[in-house]
Amino acid sequence: MAAINSVTLIGRVVRDIEVKTTNSGKSFASFALTVDGYGKDADASFIDCVAWNKAAELLAEYAPKGKQIGITGRLQTRIWEKDDIKRKATEVIIDQFQFLSDAKGGGNNAAPATERYAEDDAKAANITTNQATKPVEDVDLDTPIDLSEIPF
Repeated sequence: MAAINSVTLIGRVVRDIEVKTTNSGKSFASFALTVDGYGKDADASFIDCVAWNKAAELLAEYAPKGKQIGITGRLQTRIWEKDDIKRKATEVIIDQFQFLSDAKGGGNNAAPATERYAEDDAKAANITTNQATKPVEDVDLDTPIDLSEIPF
């Protein structure tokens, strides 16, 4: 029987994304995405996400807190032990992403507050159309991730 492990989400970045590096030199970013619930009284969900290599760097640079992004990826569950207590986390490993709006709710074409932001929006729009919607090329999806390299 075939199995499908695919996740597609649109949400807002909960806090500024920070890139970290594993002991083997791979960069990654672990962050949360808030996704609105269904219906007017539904609570938002906070979804843990992980991006690797160039995707992590691009998200950290162009997706500040509040930025709306769309992601596709796959679920992964990690289990580890800390202080003799078993812990478990389920995360979305990002395969593709796209910037959708700025932190104030406007799109990439929203009028920026300063020239610096106008330049950043132009860079982000260029990345959105040229790179962000493509799969991350330097990630081998067939090779399992060595979870011992993640320092948390």
